[in-house]
Amino acid sequence: MHPDGSVVLLPKIPASALRGIVKPRRHRPVTIEEIAAAAAAGARRRSAARQASMIGLDTNILVRYLAQDDPVQSAKAGELIEQQLTEDNPGFLSVLW
Repeated sequence: MHPDGSVVLLPKIPASALRGIVKPRRHRPVTIEEIAAAAAAGARRRSAARQASMIGLDTNILVRYLAQDDPVQSAKAGELIEQQLTEDNPGFLSVLW
């Protein structure tokens, strides 16, 4: 944890090694399209001065990536995590305690 309160996770293994480790639940998962629509609605409410270029990672995206329980959504989550996030273009994950 940094002094400013942010948390940075530095994995000892590549994120792709975590794919599929969570067992699927029986509920209908929230779709990535629904998450994107909610994020877009929130972005429209933000002022132009506060916009940043960082990808926010929702819990659902991480769960889809780890559980691999929905072929379409898991593939989209995998593409986002494995191909779009880099050291130069990191994602943001909010952690609440």
